[in-house]
Amino acid sequence: MGVRDEGGPLAALRGEHRRGRELVGSMRAAMAQRETDRVGGGLAFAAAAEEYQALLLQHMDKENGVLFAVADIRVSKDKDRELVAA
Repeated sequence: MGVRDEGGPLAALRGEHRRGRELVGSMRAAMAQRETDRVGGGLAFAAAAEEYQALLLQHMDKENGVLFAVADIRVSKDKDRELVAA
């Protein structure tokens, strides 16, 4: 029942999770930068936030269009009910 991980859709989604964490870190760093450089920190935050927004939109589209569609095909109805109940 497995889904190819290496080089497949799960690997791409995991890469996007990693990139998302990096962008959140960049936004945190930009907020700290604003203490000494309001303009530079604000610009850095805006750039990271804009990329993060785009990443999230693409990521959710992939989950909805690929990941959940594959799960609907590969996960039995009984297993689905079990997962929902958990």
